[in-house]
Amino acid sequence: HMNLYTRTALVQSMLGSRFETSRAIANSLRFAVHFFYYAHPATWAMSGYDGPFAHLAPQLSEQRMRYLELTKTRA
Repeated sequence: HMNLYTRTALVQSMLGSRFETSRAIANSLRFAVHFFYYAHPATWAMSGYDGPFAHLAPQLSEQRMRYLELTKTRA
């Protein structure tokens, strides 16, 4: 229910607190916001990120290929 200015001031005061717990909470919130912002596909183009694993084709191991062979014959 706080406005943007009040929320920003609260987080800034927590980051500058002499108490380690307050600083840890504020840094965790900051990390979560950064993660969720940059993890969203809409932000990838403007940052030059082409997505996870650069759209490389998966390389199947022998076990996975064998599993695919076994499951195809059963279906």
